[in-house]
Amino acid sequence: MWHELKSQNDIDAFMKSVASFHDACITGLSYTSGTYVNDDNAMVMVTEPYIYITFHSQMANFPKFEMELGLVDKFSINLHLDNSLEIYEATFKKKDDGFYWYSDEDANGNSNYWFRCQTIRWRELPLLESE
Repeated sequence: MWHELKSQNDIDAFMKSVASFHDACITGLSYTSGTYVNDDNAMVMVTEPYIYITFHSQMANFPKFEMELGLVDKFSINLHLDNSLEIYEATFKKKDDGFYWYSDEDANGNSNYWFRCQTIRWRELPLLESE
């Protein structure tokens, strides 16, 4: 079941349930732009970008969950491959121009991962034994 985040209070409750992403990691993500080529081979321009991110967590109330980022206009991956990729503490805020999430407490463009989107929701996923 999807849970929509609409306010900073919603975000704060979510962050508590995922222990502020402490000891979490991104295990996968997918992107869809909304734009496609139809049966007539014409480009259909639908600017509705969505990103789905799957997380695993040692500290959250549930070990695996997914976030759906709607109308994403900023998404950045800045990996430092000489460091590990786990998240120690994320920053997640609702501002006038969207939802901002950073994979660290510094909350700047140098974070390993960060995004801005207009809608956001999350859901718990089953953790398979092979994961």
